[in-house]
Amino acid sequence: MRSRYAVSVAIRPPGRADPKFGLSELALILLLLLLFLLVVVLGIKELPELTRSAGKAARIFKGDAKALRNDER
Repeated sequence: MRSRYAVSVAIRPPGRADPKFGLSELALILLLLLLFLLVVVLGIKELPELTRSAGKAARIFKGDAKALRNDER
């Protein structure tokens, strides 16, 4: 009698180990590295102004995109 649950086995070529980090862990490490580099290059005092400017730009972009969608209707 066959089981109703299928079992799958991943087969890797010989000599290849499992990766230590998944994609999400790698993305987190890269994000932290980028933040560290920003602090080193810009200084800790410039980061709040940079994030404020990025937030304003995102709000303007969002408003313009919404206006374009409304114009198409």
